[in-house]
Amino acid sequence: MIGPLLFLLYVNDLPDSIKNSVRMFAGDMKIWAVINSDQDVISLQSDLEELSNWSDKWLLRFNADKCKVMHLGRRDPSWYYLQEGPVRKLLQTVHEDRDLEVCVMSDLKPSLHYGRAAAKASTTLGLIWRHFKYTDKTVS
Repeated sequence: MIGPLLFLLYVNDLPDSIKNSVRMFAGDMKIWAVINSDQDVISLQSDLEELSNWSDKWLLRFNADKCKVMHLGRRDPSWYYLQEGPVRKLLQTVHEDRDLEVCVMSDLKPSLHYGRAAAKASTTLGLIWRHFKYTDKTVS
């Protein structure tokens, strides 16, 4: 019961050293920035380095394999790295990701999310119809 509270107190200072926008929810963290110039890329990479410094200070390691980069818009994509102990790892670039059960695509089109929701609803409807052998006119 006290574990989640202690975790929140433990990571409470994490966003203080981040210059770009940051949101934390449960055990997840998102950093984002509008990238219009090379200076913006450097700023975002600097924030990732600050996360690594925080990680070294508090001995709470980030798993770089679970960290992802998504580019929205038309600018040429940049590469970002995260220090994981003594190793500097390139972060994986993705074109789609799931966030709180919503599929987000790099082109911001909702078609993938709608398609998956429709497929899930169709599966559920099929399950319901298979389990009702007899239905009368009032059920339909």
